[in-house]
Amino acid sequence: MIRLTSSLLTLARSDSDAEEIIREPADPAALVAGALEKLRPLAERKSISLELAGSGEGQNISLDAERVHQPLVILLDNAIKYTPEGGEVRLETAVTDKGVRYAVIDNGIGIPAEQPPHVFERFYRVDKARTRKEGGTGLGLSIAKWIVDSHGGTIRAESEAGRGDRFTVFLPAVQEAVRSARK
Repeated sequence: MIRLTSSLLTLARSDSDAEEIIREPADPAALVAGALEKLRPLAERKSISLELAGSGEGQNISLDAERVHQPLVILLDNAIKYTPEGGEVRLETAVTDKGVRYAVIDNGIGIPAEQPPHVFERFYRVDKARTRKEGGTGLGLSIAKWIVDSHGGTIRAESEAGRGDRFTVFLPAVQEAVRSARK
């Protein structure tokens, strides 16, 4: 109930523009490491291999680190929840002068082909019975999308039922975000 209330409050604030994004130089690799460590016990309970691949360690990009941590945790948590025991979840990171790209890839149950565009809608559930069992509210991906959008970024889902998912987030460097906000 506390998680649901917190999620609803976050979305209400996003609707009213009451949540401010505070950009400061942050190390994307450190954000990834923090998210992985937070979810490692959940992965270990299901004997899921949690892998990290990528570049950008030690490079800084201007973003709201506290907020960006949230979508990473949401995407990793979902990947672990919907990957069967003994499966794999991989987090890829790439940092360039244009921004940072994160991809969370799993070999879980996947999403039916027609549904990935809808997964970012509030309260949307691919399979209502399965999500209820896992404890989902249908708000996590909506919150992730709001955070990514508020940074001028993009988030997309690619999936194949029975073969797994790939969620990709791109957060532009500040000058890229400003340019895209003016369009």
